[in-house]
Amino acid sequence: MASVLTDFTKKREFLVCMDSDGCVMDTVSIKHTIVMCPELIRVFALDDHADFVASAWEEINLRNITRGLSRFESVVLVFDRLKNRGIEVPGSEDISAWVNTSAELSTASLQHELLRTGSLALRKLQEWNNACNRRIQALEPTFEPSPVEEACASCTPWLTWLW
Repeated sequence: MASVLTDFTKKREFLVCMDSDGCVMDTVSIKHTIVMCPELIRVFALDDHADFVASAWEEINLRNITRGLSRFESVVLVFDRLKNRGIEVPGSEDISAWVNTSAELSTASLQHELLRTGSLALRKLQEWNNACNRRIQALEPTFEPSPVEEACASCTPWLTWLW
């Protein structure tokens, strides 16, 4: 990757970059700060620790090499940080066990594990996950994308479907 960037030759007055989700705009930050973290605080009743949880969540998901981690793995990391401060989240060990042993971290896999174990913590995790999905779907655009037709006129065919 480094050689691609160091050998880059400018051909146009613009550069279009996409993240790992295929997004041209930073939509990940909005999802984390407006939806996922506040829902985690609400569902797991972490109001007394909201500032710490928000700081840890944003560091893990937006400002660290762990950016792009599964939302479920992120929950485990935040709960581990709380535990290191002497704050126990009831049932967090059930969540860690599922995250650390599941072959697939998905809504379906979570549902299967919840049915298998009946864990209250996994039920809360499912509530959080479902709330996040609903709220992300309901997000209103907060900015307008830049016109990209001209920029993509010479895009490769596999890329033009994005525009």
